[in-house]
Amino acid sequence: MPITTTKTERHNRRTIPVEFALQNLHLPTLKIDKKTILLQKGDACQKFFLVKRGLIKQFKPQFQKNQLKNIFMQGHIAASLDDFIHQRPSDSYFEAIAGTEVAILEQHDIDLLENYIEFFNAKLIRYIKELEAKKCNDDNFLLLMALYKNFEA
Repeated sequence: MPITTTKTERHNRRTIPVEFALQNLHLPTLKIDKKTILLQKGDACQKFFLVKRGLIKQFKPQFQKNQLKNIFMQGHIAASLDDFIHQRPSDSYFEAIAGTEVAILEQHDIDLLENYIEFFNAKLIRYIKELEAKKCNDDNFLLLMALYKNFEA
């Protein structure tokens, strides 16, 4: 027997914001030790890390040196988005900084949310891209990137 939904239920499935869904989803939370690698270079990116506290650095190995590619702060979603979408090996790796706490969003969580929120995959990708774009105007993020880049040199 097919599942029927009311017009209101269908409307609600279209209008639930991604950030609301992520905040209200009960995901496992982990406290991560300093220098813990969360994603190795060459591994497929199969999960997202929602940073609850602390920082995650994204490095790209280049010419026998690690180049800082990104920093994810509290409220950001650490993911190698293109690698996740295309399920290809990551060209970078993620490393936690001391005192980091993350919630882990895995593929089965995304599939579950896709059942409840219409077009969740597309909305999640758009949401992550919007978060990344906002970083460019965030003075704290820009300062942090500059400090880490100078510290590495």
